[in-house]
Amino acid sequence: MLEQVFWEGLSKYFIERDLELTSYTFYQNLDNNVEDLKKYYKECDEFSRSKYKIKGICAQVLKYLENSAKKSDKVNYEYDDCLLFNYWIYGRIYEKHGDNPESAIAFGKLQGLWNSLIDNPLNKSYNDKCKPDTLMVMQVDWRKRKELYDYFVNYNMLQSMRHYFSTRCNEIYTYLKEKDKLYKEYKEYCSSPKHKNCPDFFTKFEDKDPTILLKKLDCYEEMQKKEALHSKTVEKHATADKEGLPKDSQTAREGTNPVTNSGNVLLGVVVTSMTSGALYKVHLIRIQVEKNITLGTTKHNVFI
Repeated sequence: MLEQVFWEGLSKYFIERDLELTSYTFYQNLDNNVEDLKKYYKECDEFSRSKYKIKGICAQVLKYLENSAKKSDKVNYEYDDCLLFNYWIYGRIYEKHGDNPESAIAFGKLQGLWNSLIDNPLNKSYNDKCKPDTLMVMQVDWRKRKELYDYFVNYNMLQSMRHYFSTRCNEIYTYLKEKDKLYKEYKEYCSSPKHKNCPDFFTKFEDKDPTILLKKLDCYEEMQKKEALHSKTVEKHATADKEGLPKDSQTAREGTNPVTNSGNVLLGVVVTSMTSGALYKVHLIRIQVEKNITLGTTKHNVFI
């Protein structure tokens, strides 16, 4: 199962790369923009001996702030690049510390410096720039939210792409099909009055339903037929396997064995935790793959 999760994650990454989607390009520019970071190390000096090891990440924040537009100049932007940047920064910290409390603590300490810079009107390089997202560390589903927001950011590009990228129709379909599951999950979640932690951006982009775009694709009917055929084939094999089992084995397979059920519950918990880690390993590998492709053998020890 973990192997399947890994390869599915890697496959999604290559689709995003091949289509050169907006969010992918944004993150790639950040991953590869590692020049002249040392000029920001002085302001990040408090993290030099920190156990959280985020001096390089701090420098990335300062460089981005200095070179980005002021909030007052981005009123009519199609998407919130600041939210994308926050997801990217927290992702870098998460790569270092995982689900440990250190991830939230490190991001909190970085936010202290970050806020002091953007709130100072005398600091022309940073004032009125991107603010840190203080709620992100409290969202256990932050990676899913990131993936959903990435999709919303990519929507307009995908909509125009379907007209002139007919050779990539299958890839666009695969991408949208995956996001459709995520969209439906949050649409159901946000429609319930008891859920008050719906992503702020969902209401704004709720009309960007992947199903609508999917049905407009030239390859939609063809891909639907392929999926139906695949489902029948899988079901046929599953039935054949079941018919070939002794009665006791069938009982165990169907989950009537209480010992097996208990084991499955425990396994589910373990696999859920492992899957979370596996997905982020995909992210780490894809960063390394891109560095090898775009930067040759040059090594950048950025995140120190």
